[in-house]
Amino acid sequence: MISIFDSIILGIIEGLTEFLPISSTGHLIVASEFLGLKQDSITKAYEVIIQFAAILAVVLHYPSKFTFKHLELWKKVTLAFLPIGTIGFLFSTQIKAMFSIQIVAIMFIIGGIIFLIVEKYYKEDETHITDVEEISYKNAFYVGLAQICALIPGTSRAGSTIIGAMLVGMNRKASAEFSFLLTKQIVY
Repeated sequence: MISIFDSIILGIIEGLTEFLPISSTGHLIVASEFLGLKQDSITKAYEVIIQFAAILAVVLHYPSKFTFKHLELWKKVTLAFLPIGTIGFLFSTQIKAMFSIQIVAIMFIIGGIIFLIVEKYYKEDETHITDVEEISYKNAFYVGLAQICALIPGTSRAGSTIIGAMLVGMNRKASAEFSFLLTKQIVY
């Protein structure tokens, strides 16, 4: 059972980690372990429910993007979602079996190393996509392929999406915006 104290701690962790390119879910798993919370259906449901605020924040921050005027962008976001949605659906049992604090910890480290490597070689002045609306369908799909890595517990969906977007030539701002629009879909 999740106490009020546990709820407050998990809520603070969620609030601090959700909009960073780190795995907020992974941090909730680690925190739950330290708090002695069993990873049962109630705890997992709670972790999904508190992430709803992040989805709402994106909708409130980008209200103009949620109009028919941006239908092309949403087609690209949907295309980028298809790889993770398909693989996640087909291999959900295997993915759930990987949820352990050890895998989460390892992926925290690997994700950090990948970010450092990409940042070392990334050249903002060589990007050719400076606005989220400019992404092509092909590049949106490639970003979606990069997001598949986030099916491994402890890997950030936002982080893998941002890395994928930067690798297809988006600048940091456009990468972050595309990530927010793509990763805050309700797919948990």
